[in-house]
Amino acid sequence: MGSLLRRRSPLMSLLSVASAFVLTLIVHRQFVARDWLFTEERIRELIGSDVNPCATGNQTQLRRAYINVVSKFHSTDADHKIEAEQARRQKQLKDYCNAHPLPRTVKGLPKWQQTVLLKHLHVNERHKFVYCSVPKVACTHWKQVLKTLNEQEAWPGCSTFNHLKDTAGMRLYSYPREDRSRILKTYYRFLFVRNPLERLLSAYLNKLHPNGSDTDYFNQRFGQNIVRMLRPGQNPEIRQRKDFVTWPEFAEYLLKIELKDFNEHWMPYEHLCQPCALQYNFIGHYENLNSESNYVIRKVQAGGRVAFPDSQTRRSMSARKRKVLAHLHTLRQPLQDGLINIFAHSHGLFGYDIPEM
Repeated sequence: MGSLLRRRSPLMSLLSVASAFVLTLIVHRQFVARDWLFTEERIRELIGSDVNPCATGNQTQLRRAYINVVSKFHSTDADHKIEAEQARRQKQLKDYCNAHPLPRTVKGLPKWQQTVLLKHLHVNERHKFVYCSVPKVACTHWKQVLKTLNEQEAWPGCSTFNHLKDTAGMRLYSYPREDRSRILKTYYRFLFVRNPLERLLSAYLNKLHPNGSDTDYFNQRFGQNIVRMLRPGQNPEIRQRKDFVTWPEFAEYLLKIELKDFNEHWMPYEHLCQPCALQYNFIGHYENLNSESNYVIRKVQAGGRVAFPDSQTRRSMSARKRKVLAHLHTLRQPLQDGLINIFAHSHGLFGYDIPEM
């Protein structure tokens, strides 16, 4: 009996590897179809609750099979379309930079602009890319990807993504000066943008509106200052709905302060990422977030480790545009003109139309 088992062991090993290959193939087909980031819960859903993909014995086998098959699912037709659109965006950006007096080198930036830029450039050394994070353009999702890729030995999904604060070590700001120059010259550089006024409105609704989901810190840090500035003599504490900063007050506040005092959630793109001073290899648009994000992940050869988290927008592009116009129409003409002027470069650099009021 012992010799029989020994004779069967190579066959059993082969079957085990084949099973892992087929299992991973099923997981990846599901994953590509739904653009899911791998999580332990998602893998368990696909392969059964009795299998632990994070166990050491299973992890190596699954990873090897997965990496071997992942390249078979790339959509070359879709990639060609993305690359053709990318060429158009790059030309738009180059032409706009040439036509306007925007900074053309990182070294020539004022100190505050250099600091802002370097703190928003996230580095992944294994896959050699630099990502400029833009708040309100799915930057939390991209930080999830960064966290996954920086945990180099983990099977995707076998780590917790909820704690994203410990990212300082991945920012270019933390690197020595000589390393910064090398990284910016040789690494793949990308950013994602969206309609600038849509992003601005999203920031207000999320951070300062009574129905916002992240208002506590922003009310203390910004809301109270805005109340002090625009409602002299009133108690600045924000306790009830009537105390919250209104959309017209927010617009007026932005027109009164200097750009260097803007929070990152409403700072224009040209100050966050300096697209005329730093040449980006890829300019992604929020309107095509999932497909273009996964294109970038494949481009930096990280497709065997992670995919972009599914991020379907709740409203269509036309619905979001109508919402922005509706909010702009509630503003007095000087406030409308002032906001459009602040974000004029952000529109022109990336080909977004300035709204006709």
